[in-house]
Amino acid sequence: SPFLALLAACTVQGVIVSLSQHYGFTGVLAVQPVTATAIPPLAWVTFQTAAIRTADIRRDAMHVAAPAFTLFCVLLAPQALDFVVPAVFLVYGALMLAALRAGADGLPLTQLDAGDLPMHVWRAIAVALMLSALSDGMIAAALAYGIHWLQPIIVSVFSSLWLLAIGALSLSQSIGEGDAAPAERPGEPSEPDTALMVELQTILETDKLYLDPGMTLARLARRLHVPVKRLSTA
Repeated sequence: SPFLALLAACTVQGVIVSLSQHYGFTGVLAVQPVTATAIPPLAWVTFQTAAIRTADIRRDAMHVAAPAFTLFCVLLAPQALDFVVPAVFLVYGALMLAALRAGADGLPLTQLDAGDLPMHVWRAIAVALMLSALSDGMIAAALAYGIHWLQPIIVSVFSSLWLLAIGALSLSQSIGEGDAAPAERPGEPSEPDTALMVELQTILETDKLYLDPGMTLARLARRLHVPVKRLSTA
């Protein structure tokens, strides 16, 4: 799945950073920008396929362009890397934040009982992407002022924070459609549930909401002035 690919990419990047910054294996420095720029598009595809739409190989494969262009820069235009690498992180982080502006209605594949948790988790991932771009600026500043010893610390700290963000994503069991067994059916509906369903039926018939093809549970909950989870339970 895209998430497993994202997790693998982060693991590989962590190993490369450790080898280059702390163990003196400078031979992997040429690979580091390429593996780094594979992470943002993988995060974007994971976000899309977990929360918004099903996977589409032809549509998702276009994001290979980011690490491919970085490889081109490594081979033929290394001076452009200082711009290309942070730009990739910034663009994908901004795209994710823009997609999250729609709120719960914009994440149709997330579980209803998760509430706003998936939105907060993905927003944290988007911010982590943009902070990774900030780290490149900090490294450039450290090198410009001759503080070379600060570079491995900056790289390690931001890499660790990014891995922590991905770990939080993996621990969130409600980021997308779950495969868990359905909960047991409740007994007789309570009086509040019955009253809520009567109110729902009334507005559906009175306002002809059933004719709206864009109707969602979240929008119905707003019309009834109740939480989405409350309406879902009823």
